[in-house]
Amino acid sequence: MFRKWDFFCPNEETKIPQGPGIYAFFLRPFRASAFGVYDDCKMSEDELTWAAKKLKQKALSLERLFMSIEAEGDIRQALKVSHVAKSYRIKINETSAISHSRIDFITTENVAEILRFLDGSWHILPPVYIGITHNQTLRDRFLQHRLNFYNKSQQGNVFGTRLAKSGFSWDDLVFGCQEQSPSDSIARDLHDLEDLLQLLTKPILSVR
Repeated sequence: MFRKWDFFCPNEETKIPQGPGIYAFFLRPFRASAFGVYDDCKMSEDELTWAAKKLKQKALSLERLFMSIEAEGDIRQALKVSHVAKSYRIKINETSAISHSRIDFITTENVAEILRFLDGSWHILPPVYIGITHNQTLRDRFLQHRLNFYNKSQQGNVFGTRLAKSGFSWDDLVFGCQEQSPSDSIARDLHDLEDLLQLLTKPILSVR
């Protein structure tokens, strides 16, 4: 039988397991309620205009985050022996796939339905961070990441500060985890499982 993950909103820290395990943070940037969209609640034209504008901004911010990786390396002129071949050092960034024309279909007439659709589709986005914990509980690790996010004086290359610099809020997250008992045979393989999940999903805010 497959092992089930549990998912928690940012304000549900008391429900997070108090044991070791593997965990991931997902972005849920299109939470409908954050845009003022609720079931059976009529919005004014000004509210719809604001929601459409904010949705477009969030979509562009999300794309920028997933395209924030830089690549660099050396290339050498082909079909030349090494001592006469020209060599180049290059540094590249991925170009944007979303233009304003791609999101201009979002209007005051359809923004509420689009947000409801996107709000229910967060789980198809790849995680932005994957980690494991042995000596801390999953709840304590969650709280540690949250402290790093809100501690503006915190220095260092940790997930909380990287998320803060990305422009997304803590409320944009979903925390997923799978608690592991020390007696579980899979517990000894957590480091390898972490590496495998990072290899498969390429979490943008993980550094390993």
